[in-house]
Amino acid sequence: MIGFAFGLSFLLIPDIFLSAIGWEPEVFDPINRVFGVVIIGLTSGSILALLDPDWEKVKILVRIELVWLFLGIFAMIYGMFTSDYPVFGWVNVLVLLFLLTLFSVGYYKEIYPK
Repeated sequence: MIGFAFGLSFLLIPDIFLSAIGWEPEVFDPINRVFGVVIIGLTSGSILALLDPDWEKVKILVRIELVWLFLGIFAMIYGMFTSDYPVFGWVNVLVLLFLLTLFSVGYYKEIYPK
């Protein structure tokens, strides 16, 4: 649900959303909207994977999420120290870290069952 909230905010009301969190974007509006679509797509894939009990069908989606979350954390932390990101950026880092932890636990439970 967090993914849908962020994705829809970036897609439908990027200027209002970004101003509300203290982020004055230096990029063009279409990039923010495309980013929103990416978040919605990844969130939808995650929900569909969660609903399918066949690990072989969903394992690629879980791997995609793991890569996306790891790189997202790295990019956000890098940006927090090298750019003028708002404090809300740390909320993004924490959310991504939380989701990475959940996906990692689920992934390793499937890869290395007891």
